[in-house]
Amino acid sequence: MIKDYHTHTGNSDGTKTPEELIDLAVSKGVSALAVSDHDSIKGLETAQNYSKGKLDFLPGVEFTTREEHYPHCDGKYCLHLLGYGFDIHNKELNDALDDRAARVRKAYDVLIKSLEKYGMFFDYTQVDISCGIVMQMLDIAAHIEKNYSDNPNLEKAVEDVYNYSSALDSENFSLKESIDLIHKADGKAVWAHPFNVYRNFKKQIIDESQAEAILKKAISLGVDGIEALYGDFTHEERLSLCRLAEKYGLFVTCGSDFHGFKNKRNHFISFDTDEYSQFDVL
Repeated sequence: MIKDYHTHTGNSDGTKTPEELIDLAVSKGVSALAVSDHDSIKGLETAQNYSKGKLDFLPGVEFTTREEHYPHCDGKYCLHLLGYGFDIHNKELNDALDDRAARVRKAYDVLIKSLEKYGMFFDYTQVDISCGIVMQMLDIAAHIEKNYSDNPNLEKAVEDVYNYSSALDSENFSLKESIDLIHKADGKAVWAHPFNVYRNFKKQIIDESQAEAILKKAISLGVDGIEALYGDFTHEERLSLCRLAEKYGLFVTCGSDFHGFKNKRNHFISFDTDEYSQFDVL
């Protein structure tokens, strides 16, 4: 039995519609699926309705949390936090995510406006987005590199774009705020891919001791589980996270982080989850 509780659609940075994702999952033998788009629950009602009679569906979301200081870590890190099983119509959760989306859009508008001092004039709608509907700094950098290649200030403009990460990060919810929003909507909060954290929107790899230190902090804030059975982790990494979950009384979840790209993130979970005894409590 294949279960995959971490997938993305075109409502964030995936390539498939909810319907296409579900059809593909069914064709690959997936029996239980969660859609967990980044900072958005827009496609969940569609997915939930379409999945009926096809597979067991679990509503999900993946929060990009604000960079914060964590014990035994050098500098600030952003954690990704999965929410599961919540009321998809919860007003506070929907309003919070809508407000965040509006703030992020405004932040990008401010960034684009700031590039006018270099003689670069364009708006948000003119930028090609490389992943779903989620604008990234690299998309703006690619736009100006393509359209202003002869501009003498190009190098400085690109530098300004990538230095804007702190302004964008400030629009994210803290880990505590994210956990609380999930709980208030009657959901469960799960730390996603615990060995992978982020700084300036770039992936950083941490070791088991750092993961445990962060986990203890997350537990104090109310986290319910960890995504120990992450598709990219080795068998030993999964087992080490399962041991941490058992040590602290948490449940574990399983996910591929499917996005549907041509060359990566295009496979569902491919290993047998039954060997991990704590799995499937959602």
